[in-house]
Amino acid sequence: MKRVGHLKEIAYDNKTLLMAVKASKKSKRVKSLFKRGKLTSESAIAEIINDYHFHGDYTPITVTDESSGKVRKAFKPSIHDVLTQNAYWCAIKAPIRRGMDRWSCGAVEGRGPDRLAMHVHVVVDSDRKRCRRWAKLDVVGCYPSIKRSILRTMFYRVIKDHWALKLFEEWLSKLPGEDGLCIGDLMSKEMANFYFQSMDHYIREQLHVDYYHRYMDDTLLICSSYRKLRKAVMLIVKFCKERLGVTLHMKQLHVKVIPYRDKEGDEKGEPIDICGYRIYRRKVSMRRRVSIKARRSILRQNRKPSVARAKSLVSRYGRYMKRTNHFVLDERYHASKVFEGCKHLLRRQNNAKVRSCRVRKSET
Repeated sequence: MKRVGHLKEIAYDNKTLLMAVKASKKSKRVKSLFKRGKLTSESAIAEIINDYHFHGDYTPITVTDESSGKVRKAFKPSIHDVLTQNAYWCAIKAPIRRGMDRWSCGAVEGRGPDRLAMHVHVVVDSDRKRCRRWAKLDVVGCYPSIKRSILRTMFYRVIKDHWALKLFEEWLSKLPGEDGLCIGDLMSKEMANFYFQSMDHYIREQLHVDYYHRYMDDTLLICSSYRKLRKAVMLIVKFCKERLGVTLHMKQLHVKVIPYRDKEGDEKGEPIDICGYRIYRRKVSMRRRVSIKARRSILRQNRKPSVARAKSLVSRYGRYMKRTNHFVLDERYHASKVFEGCKHLLRRQNNAKVRSCRVRKSET
């Protein structure tokens, strides 16, 4: 693959900077600054151009993953670093994502967990001959276990622009800790995805598994043959240890059978559990932990309806309710009616805000 240069001109281009400012608005802190008028597009672009460097001011916080329930240590970058990282990423994004696999999801626009889970369901339901066995692989401590020396070598194979390489070294040196990446950082998220590209190519080009999906460090393999899949799992474990310097959870290295009904009508096998979904051949359901939390939120909203709780319910569990079979929640707790009521409440509040804004403009 040919190395890419002349990235400094792209980084300082006005279109790239405007894209970076637009991407930065996804951050709640930056969005609030824009709403309050403390930051504008012109001032944000001026701040990036005047000081195109990473300060490395990180604030440690704790984050709880809703689907898995894990508590992780994260780091919150400063506003300046958020703007600079978005601008830098917009400049190097094309060459870094050039070798990305089609179904490597996570940290990619339009490739979220919902799209991956629904594609897995379509594949499992439509291609029954090749979709008989599945195995899920997970990296132990993904972000902290990434080796910066290996990441540096991978980055230098793709980028040759001296300005971009200098900024990359500056970002690596300002990261907290001696090795690994940090959760909560835009560049860490993108570089972690980039780090496993070599594994994607190895699985696609050498192991030839029937279906392959990856969401960050969660890898899903689907195949018709037990022996072929078991051999592929062992080779991937060896590849990750020798080439990437990461280890996989040994408890999850079992090959499982996709659910099916035998001649007597009994259901056997184990559903595919990925991205908060449990995928069968004919249906998709929520992960048990997600279902319990959704049920509790629905009960709270039924007892004491509020706008804040309605917003939380729709934003957290709306995507699951839209894509899964939730017959039990509907039958016992009237989940669909509660969600429709929450949406109606939020719509009324939004319309009231729009009317108040129009009144203020007419008065001025």
